Amino acid sequence: TTQPSPQVQLPGGSATFAVAASGTGPLAYQWLKNGTPIAGATGAVLVLTGVTGGDAASYAVTVTNGLGSVASNGATLTVIGAPAITSQPAARSVTAGATATFSVTATGSGLGYQWTRDGVAIAGATAASYTTPLLDVAGSGSSYAVIVYNGAGVAVSTPALLTVSAAPAVSPALARGKIAAAYLHTCAITAANAVACWGHNTSGQIGTGNVAVRSTPYVWSLPEAAVSVSAGANGSCAVTVSGNVWCSGSPLNTLVPTQLSGFSGVRQVAVGQMHTCVLASDAAVWCWGANGAGMLGNGGTSPSATPVRVQAADGTALAGVQAIQAGLTHTCATDDNYDVHCWGNNSSAQAGATAGTDALRATLVTGAKYTDHLALGGRFSCAYIGEGGVVSCWGLALDGSNTMSPTASAVFSSSPAAVGAGEAMACAITDGGAVYCWGTGMMGNGNVNENQWSPTAVSGLTGALAMAGGQGHSCVLRTGGSLLCWGSNSDYQLGTGDSVARNTPNAVSIAGGFWQP
Repeated sequence: TTQPSPQVQLPGGSATFAVAASGTGPLAYQWLKNGTPIAGATGAVLVLTGVTGGDAASYAVTVTNGLGSVASNGATLTVIGAPAITSQPAARSVTAGATATFSVTATGSGLGYQWTRDGVAIAGATAASYTTPLLDVAGSGSSYAVIVYNGAGVAVSTPALLTVSAAPAVSPALARGKIAAAYLHTCAITAANAVACWGHNTSGQIGTGNVAVRSTPYVWSLPEAAVSVSAGANGSCAVTVSGNVWCSGSPLNTLVPTQLSGFSGVRQVAVGQMHTCVLASDAAVWCWGANGAGMLGNGGTSPSATPVRVQAADGTALAGVQAIQAGLTHTCATDDNYDVHCWGNNSSAQAGATAGTDALRATLVTGAKYTDHLALGGRFSCAYIGEGGVVSCWGLALDGSNTMSPTASAVFSSSPAAVGAGEAMACAITDGGAVYCWGTGMMGNGNVNENQWSPTAVSGLTGALAMAGGQGHSCVLRTGGSLLCWGSNSDYQLGTGDSVARNTPNAVSIAGGFWQP
């Protein structure tokens, strides 16, 4: 009528199991340990004294009379032994921008864990393994240990040394095209040379086959490695290693990555809000899509569902192009002479002509000679001019003056190596990997929707290689394959798995990490 109860004891303690049974007497009892009869254990109560780990088992009793027998439920005896560490945490050596994982193996029941760094407990580090945040060289030399405990005792591991080496110097030029953002979504090249996108998806720009937002990176399935990616408000495109172009969303009106026909050996793709351009193998530029402000650069304003060739200002075919970049509704290109030519919407002089007159053909931008790298926003354009060691911009000034100039003028000259842009902000990356931003929005320093009229460093952000931004968010690709994003997050464009805005950089997670040389 009463079953034996489970017991938990420390080594050396006593455990008592009892049973109450009814029936015609006399009643006989036989206790069993894991199903095997225990010699001499023939009473209604079983008492074990001085228990050890060997006594941990399931105990039951069989009650018998002249009419038959019945077996009780099993009752478990758990003997809590003091923890013993059988595998110590190992030292780790990583490069800056990576994480390190420490782990321990221990014996004992009901174990708890607490990891420490240099003797100080790490909040939330209470599992058998611990992975650090992204590391920099300042963390080198720290020691990590773990306290393992239960009701019977405590064991402390030997410390494991962490060594963080500076990541090898990488030219930001190698990272061009490895990250892209526009409006409310983001794309990047992964460490496996695949394309991953996340965020807003009403046109299928994420490539999932549906139009549901994507809160974490979705990896495209392409037949070969991708070398660059571009994002517009409603579409995403990538160029593969053999020069094929794959797009999802508005560029080809598809919900999954689809190959662009008629082109091979493509060198670059640039996606705008509703237009797309490719830099062909012969250094010519072809565009298709909307054309209300001359975004196709063919001298007219009629849209085209098929690619048309961009024309130079004199009406001849634009030739000798080295690189292209698209903003919302305008596009710019650098040529063999490192000059810049732009076409499309020119409401704020962002295409290099007098504000208010759209550039229906490629227009030479004054003051942008010797350009190495372009970054276009909504109403402005910027260039990294390597020979001059400056970042120069034209169009709507991001200095609060609301002036509009078709002539490129220097904005940042503190050893820049690359430039990036969002819809209303621009950022320069220095040759030391720091990031300086200016304009309107979240600048990554803990403030919300601020006006920052002069270039200001994003605090704590190092090892930057490339930057891209959308309507209100920004992302930076770093050495070591890490990617950090901050800003608005209404459509999961930060890739953090939630829709909570971040006013400082947060890591985007993907198996294997993002692109690194």
